[in-house]
Amino acid sequence: MTYLFTVPEYSKWARTPARTALNFDPFFVCGQLHHLNVYPAGFDEESAEFVAVFLVPRHDPFDHIYNTKEGLCRLRISIEILDESGERSVFDNHTARSGQTVWGNGRGYVRFVKRSELEWSSCIRRRDDSFTIRCTVFIDVEVVVRKLPAKVFLAEQIVQASKPVAGTIGTSYTMTIGFFSNVRAALRTGECVHSRQFSFGGGSWYLKVYPNGYCEASRDWVSVILGRGRSGETETTAEFRFEVIGVVGAGEGEWLRHMFDHDNPAHGSRCLVKSSDLTQAEHMATDNDRLVIRCHLRLIKKTTTRLPPTTEPPTAIAVPPSDGLKHHHKVPARLEIVGKRMDEETRDAAPLVSLRY
Repeated sequence: MTYLFTVPEYSKWARTPARTALNFDPFFVCGQLHHLNVYPAGFDEESAEFVAVFLVPRHDPFDHIYNTKEGLCRLRISIEILDESGERSVFDNHTARSGQTVWGNGRGYVRFVKRSELEWSSCIRRRDDSFTIRCTVFIDVEVVVRKLPAKVFLAEQIVQASKPVAGTIGTSYTMTIGFFSNVRAALRTGECVHSRQFSFGGGSWYLKVYPNGYCEASRDWVSVILGRGRSGETETTAEFRFEVIGVVGAGEGEWLRHMFDHDNPAHGSRCLVKSSDLTQAEHMATDNDRLVIRCHLRLIKKTTTRLPPTTEPPTAIAVPPSDGLKHHHKVPARLEIVGKRMDEETRDAAPLVSLRY
């Protein structure tokens, strides 16, 4: 189930003391009220440079197990900050600066995004000084699945041998940062501008540009990092390089290879182009002080090549008696309910339900 929340008057709330929370209207999940708490000026004094976000149930703890007609269920959350259009994700669980934290009955992030990076990453709408948070609640359900009669499984079960063969698919993504000199003056070393996320090869990807370097060792350079967000695969091997468009002498970065997974979701070039080269570049002076970075991305995909069948006869398969209906077992499944928050006129509309095993 997905809900959209608008944080109004961001500049005003960012100047309030730490621990100041915006509490949004509650909504029902599994028959219990939940509400979203946003801390624009920080969850506490130690994290005052970050925006914190928490989803808090009214009564039971967030990891409470609910008994529903579908079975026993447990809740999970996904939190995203969207771009100015309110459609594409920029920051989410995968880009959060801290892990998911339990606080009271709720669950969320003490350091979801650094305020300076939020302000320079095309998330805040200039017309009303607001930004949008998308909160999706997933429901993991344990359901009972009964076995079909054994005779249903009498179809041919001969599987030919296969072996992985490496192949590649490629794309490119261009990120433009306007008024780059102002951005560089506003951000410190280690702070970055996030691109909008883009989809490719079954996953989400994004760029992070550090105008004053990723770390102290690269503070005289512009660093660029490629990150992987949500993905249907636990591991993705990619080759990529970065190109600075329109800057003479910047050239193209070398091809990098990295295996992206949950523990290593980002990789890149800490010394892509010298800051002094950008200052002297004629392109930066004549093209509205824009920095244009293009990422060329190739994914190493595993495919399968079927081998010819062997001449040996298939192995006999012993089939149990047709009493499968007497047995059952529990199989974990995930019930994901996706839909927008409903107003009074559409409250009875049925949400889209997708049951995945």
